[in-house]
Amino acid sequence: MATLSMAFSSLSMSCQKKTNLSSRTTFSVSVSRPQQCKIDTTIQAGKLKTCKAASKRFRVTGTGKVIRRRPMKQHMLEKKSASRCHRLEGFVSIDNGDYNNIIGQMPHAGIKKPGNQKKCTK
Repeated sequence: MATLSMAFSSLSMSCQKKTNLSSRTTFSVSVSRPQQCKIDTTIQAGKLKTCKAASKRFRVTGTGKVIRRRPMKQHMLEKKSASRCHRLEGFVSIDNGDYNNIIGQMPHAGIKKPGNQKKCTK
């Protein structure tokens, strides 16, 4: 049994030669169209990535608050008084209006908005 295959631009054609015992030769030809491609129409959103500059400037506490360092304590400390330098030490929480910006820059940090944070009860 011999098989002949031919492919055209949009059709595929196959021909098979069959030989019977009575020395008759028959051909069977089958023409088939290729199946149409399925197009995936789902659109994937981009990955939520952390802004590395924001992750180095802000910290998230265990209750979900965001804290930052106070500015003006990096250089030229000779002209600043000791009480001013002590006041600039430590961390402070960010303002309520800045939470949406910080959540956008650090999406996986576990930040909770001010109304949703745990209250400390002592």
